[in-house]
Amino acid sequence: MTVNTANLKPGPYSVTLNFSSDGGNASISVTLTVNTPQPVQRTLTSQQTQSQTVKATGQGTTQGTQATGMLRVENHDTANPLNIKAGTMLPNQSNPAIQMRIDQDVSLLPAGYTDVPATVVEDGTIGNLPGPCCGSGPEFQNQCDSSTNCGPQIWDIFNSTPFTGGTDAQTYTVVQQSDIDNAANSLKASTNQSALADLKSQLQPNEHLVGNPQCTYNVTSDHAAGDQATTVAVTVVATCTATAST
Repeated sequence: MTVNTANLKPGPYSVTLNFSSDGGNASISVTLTVNTPQPVQRTLTSQQTQSQTVKATGQGTTQGTQATGMLRVENHDTANPLNIKAGTMLPNQSNPAIQMRIDQDVSLLPAGYTDVPATVVEDGTIGNLPGPCCGSGPEFQNQCDSSTNCGPQIWDIFNSTPFTGGTDAQTYTVVQQSDIDNAANSLKASTNQSALADLKSQLQPNEHLVGNPQCTYNVTSDHAAGDQATTVAVTVVATCTATAST
């Protein structure tokens, strides 16, 4: 007796066959259990790598810096000493319109003079004075005498050296975390689709995928959030696995 199980779905089957003898009253009852083959499963893997370069959208600012140099302080009073405290700020009576802060106490005898360090109060290149006073400018000079209604001390204070180091505030482009995340999310979706297509291409004619592929993603970028850059390149490596079954 032959039983064809080719078209049976998986599972056990019970078949009862009844036979009667041709020459008598005897009969035979046979129970036959047929088990179809169990499905064969295997694991498929696909790794997909994609990159995308996007514009950075953040903005940062570098603070301006102050120019520094040396001031000549001259006491034009021939009878009295001159004392100026560190931190004293003096307006420029020349060009440009800046204020100067004396960074060291000044104590001069009558008709004496000295050079002291000083800092331009304003940030920026406006405080850079290319040469010593007094010429074609820009320069610093502050005079105190009877003609300027200042006193009783009498002085002449001017830059004895160039003032340098002043820089203007600058804005620049920085990478935001959202720049990286948005590119990564787009790449995750596209690598997922590529992996699914690759997994299906690995199936044998009698196989199908069981459930949905499971994917893990590794995201890298050539700049971190906060870096000064105009663009950021994001790379996603998707590793997906799926079960193939007959």
